[in-house]
Amino acid sequence: MNQKIPKTHKLKSILSTLMLINAQRRAELVYILNQDTKNAGSYIGKLVKSGYLNPKDKEYHLSKKARQYLNTINFEVVYNKNRGNAHPVHNLALAKTIFSILLNSNHDDILSIIKEKTTGLLLTPDITVKTKLINFMIEIDTGTQGLKVVQSKIDRYKMTVLQDPNNRLIFFTKSKNTYNNFKDIYQEIEFIYLDDINFNYNLNISVTNHLNKGQQNQKEKTNIQNNKMHDQLRTMFDT
Repeated sequence: MNQKIPKTHKLKSILSTLMLINAQRRAELVYILNQDTKNAGSYIGKLVKSGYLNPKDKEYHLSKKARQYLNTINFEVVYNKNRGNAHPVHNLALAKTIFSILLNSNHDDILSIIKEKTTGLLLTPDITVKTKLINFMIEIDTGTQGLKVVQSKIDRYKMTVLQDPNNRLIFFTKSKNTYNNFKDIYQEIEFIYLDDINFNYNLNISVTNHLNKGQQNQKEKTNIQNNKMHDQLRTMFDT
């Protein structure tokens, strides 16, 4: 990582992520952390030694201490317990995505992270990250769906959820074919290749950066409007 991540920030990011899909094997935690095996293994060991993870039957579970610590985070983590871990590959991809977003974002910008809850619009994003200004709808594609199916889903989002200017869609995919086919077609949707070696270091997945970019665009738009108004006033007085 190019910049130093505070220890508490990283801790809250990984524990919040694991709360969504508690109980993971060591190799899966390494994948979520997106570090080399040695560094990830060392970090997992520290979490166990500090009492945040309980190893049991070759899996790691959040401890009571971890859950108590999560009560101090600034945002709410909401998930449907009845769904369980029926789709392990999808859940791992989802966890890797959420961890990276949390790691690269200011937690004060986030109100809640909602996993697999209906929007009431016939589409259910895999994750919804709610902020004070924008709702980020996150879709995870494991690469098993064909291009036509993916395009149909994206078009449905455009016709429903994305009609609201306060909603954004970020589409993560494990398929290079899907990524290459759609990354330049839909300008209003951000496509990210999930297995990119630099995935964790790509600050484009930061909620904070999206918010800052939106605020900057609004500021530029306001400046343009003000300049037009000044030009109109100047014209009026000149005549």
